[in-house]
Amino acid sequence: MEVITISASNNVVNLAFKARADLVSKERPVLVFVDATIGANLFYSSAAIEQQTYFGNSQTVDSDNSKGYWAFVWGPGIGIEIPMDKRKQIAAVVKGSYLFGANTTYLTDPSIDNSGTVYFTQHESKTDMILAELGVRFTFGRKR
Repeated sequence: MEVITISASNNVVNLAFKARADLVSKERPVLVFVDATIGANLFYSSAAIEQQTYFGNSQTVDSDNSKGYWAFVWGPGIGIEIPMDKRKQIAAVVKGSYLFGANTTYLTDPSIDNSGTVYFTQHESKTDMILAELGVRFTFGRKR
């Protein structure tokens, strides 16, 4: 019996400019800031058909990517920075943002017919996002 597997994924690449304003003095132990983001998201779908071989592994029979769909994005964010050293060159950062996005098109529900043709259902939706960020900030070359 021949086993064929279809896998599909939807992907997003974000390209944006950010502007940041500190809300408290840099002398404070915790720095509170707001930022604004404006840019674009690129959405694209990938699909692959794999066939299981006699030896138990699989090989790709065919794969494809959809045309990319660009969507404008913008929004505010707020966060805090907690310095981790006396010179404040390393800090832990916690931030949340809400990004408003335009509509975009993407593919879901892959299926294959008896002749091997792959079909997808095309959907359209808003691209609003809630982002939670946790990271570490490093500053290089700062002299005191």
